[in-house]
Amino acid sequence: MSNNPNTAPLADKPPCSNQPAHSISDGASPLQDTGFIITLGFLTILVLALATVSITIIQMGNANERVSHQVSLSSQKLELVYSMRDALQRQTGSLYNAMHETDLLLRSTEQRQLNQHLQTFFSHRDKFAALTLNPHERSLLLQMESSLQQIHPLTESMMEYLLVGAAEEKLQPLVAQVKVGQAIVSTHLNQLIELVKLNTNKAIQSGQVDYTNTESFLFWLTALLLLISLGIAYLVVRQTTERHQQIFHQATHDSLTHLINRQSFEQLINDAVITAQSDKKLHTLLYLDLDQFKVINDTCGHTAGDAMLRDLTAVINYCLRKGDTLARLGGDEFGILLRNCALEASTHVAEQLLEAIRNFRFTWGSKTFTVTASIGIYPIDRDTVNKTTALSAADAACYTAKDTGRNRYHIADAKNQELEQRFSEMSWVNRLTEALEQQKLCLYFQPITSLAEGNSSARHIEVLLRLKDEEGRIISPCAFLPAAERFGLINAIDRWVIDTTFNWMNHHARFDAHFGVISINLSGYSIGDYTLLKQITKRLKDAEFPPSAICFEITETAAITNIDRAEEFITSLRALGCRFALDDFGSGLSSFAYLKQLPVDYLKIDGSFVRDMISDPQDFAMVKAMIRVGQIMGKQTIAEFVECRTTADQLKSIGVNFIQGYYLGKPQPLTIRNLVRSNRYAQQLFAPAPILPHLQMGMDELVTA
Repeated sequence: MSNNPNTAPLADKPPCSNQPAHSISDGASPLQDTGFIITLGFLTILVLALATVSITIIQMGNANERVSHQVSLSSQKLELVYSMRDALQRQTGSLYNAMHETDLLLRSTEQRQLNQHLQTFFSHRDKFAALTLNPHERSLLLQMESSLQQIHPLTESMMEYLLVGAAEEKLQPLVAQVKVGQAIVSTHLNQLIELVKLNTNKAIQSGQVDYTNTESFLFWLTALLLLISLGIAYLVVRQTTERHQQIFHQATHDSLTHLINRQSFEQLINDAVITAQSDKKLHTLLYLDLDQFKVINDTCGHTAGDAMLRDLTAVINYCLRKGDTLARLGGDEFGILLRNCALEASTHVAEQLLEAIRNFRFTWGSKTFTVTASIGIYPIDRDTVNKTTALSAADAACYTAKDTGRNRYHIADAKNQELEQRFSEMSWVNRLTEALEQQKLCLYFQPITSLAEGNSSARHIEVLLRLKDEEGRIISPCAFLPAAERFGLINAIDRWVIDTTFNWMNHHARFDAHFGVISINLSGYSIGDYTLLKQITKRLKDAEFPPSAICFEITETAAITNIDRAEEFITSLRALGCRFALDDFGSGLSSFAYLKQLPVDYLKIDGSFVRDMISDPQDFAMVKAMIRVGQIMGKQTIAEFVECRTTADQLKSIGVNFIQGYYLGKPQPLTIRNLVRSNRYAQQLFAPAPILPHLQMGMDELVTA
């Protein structure tokens, strides 16, 4: 198996670390897509609904307007036609009255009425002709007009005869013709009435059809809206379901290897413990940690490390039985649950895993790597208390396998004293995490005093870390720092100490000239942390105190282990003005050889040599030799564990520059009042160091307060 960066780029994993990703997603979120679909869908529905209402209102309004207009027009037409017919009937009545009237005066009266009726008829006819007429109506009107033109001269002739007293026999031919003409006109009027009524009914029916069409349109548009709503609902439900599945998968699986994560694995362990207790089943938990995996990350980068983890996941899975579960617990740690597997059978699985991983070859570019693993085995039976016990025991057994040589497995033994120590260390993880979150850590200090007479500017202190427990008791760092280093919390603790110390110094910057230099301890893990270096650099640039007031102490072992990074770290901060001290000097066998490469300012002689130097000639000779080395290399020396005046005088006689220990004072909380008291106590032990006059009054007030 191999992965070449030139042929298989890994773009799906950011080159930052091999830790399991906890973010839901990068870039556009599916939740945003779902929200967009919902918004777009409802906007579409709203637009269509508004369009439906608008179109319906418009169509119904138009239909109503057409029907109303047609009914109104038909009413006018009918009224005019009825008026014409009434005028025609009255005209006919006046004509017949005149025929049967013998009195000429009365005949003249009937003639006037006949003319009035005739004018009324023509007036209504003109109004009717001015209205909007369809072809049939206009055709009937023309036919009626033609008939009127025929009977009108006849009617006038009859009236002339009647006015001169003509005999009835002369009038009979004219009367017959007028009757025929009037009958024709009356017929045309009746046809107009029927035609207008018919057109009115047609308009009403057309309006009803329009209403029906509008209702159909509204029905189908509503159906379309319903279909769109159902479609949107389907898309939303599908996307939401897929999103929930994705979220659930991301919450329960590792994004790099696609194995289940620690949380899901712990639930499976809990279920296994329950079945072991209730059904007396036997399961086995394997805790697998890759050996020296950091080499891959440091050599080729985290992208290569991620690729290797994916390949190793396939290798490990190949060795497992059907029904077994593999999980990534974090970084290069894996958990394996062997269901219904006794302890003896689980050791065979562990041996197969070790052999498969040992034979695995990983190629990245032109480099080929091998890797081994350490496995902790813990049997889950009816005596297992809970999942936490099982995981902690397997984890501790895994660390035991690492400490005893790696590339092996170790079976957890609840009665093993070493395992109890692992449990003790792991119990500190939660306590330290809680202490960092709830500000339960605190700063103490111990004075470091110069042995040179009158050299007050050389006096400084060392900041020390303490932990307050739940009952307010102070716990020494010796109890928790090993666990912090083992479980990766030491870097966070170092950052807390630096930030808190810098904040304290900014707050009390006016007393800086009195206590001189403050020493801060750094772990070996922090020396190689470039982000910490950037953080310190930024804070020093913004500080109210000079960088020369800070001295970082690194242990000799840490410096030698990371010699190149230590040199870079020290050089960068010394360029700003900071000082450095090599702590526990003499505890490493190669110290003298590396001194040329480490540009430190102070050598802190390991206290194990200083404590008994008065009674032990070998310790005295070692201390004297280390002082001589420091003098030759131009570095000042600090002797730790000075507990009496005799030791202090002896150290002064052989050239030590500074001393530190219980003789000067035990560690105490970092406050200005304690600093002033500590300095005054040092003045009583040695030659008084001058105190700045403008600070004397404030110090007296602090001491007496």
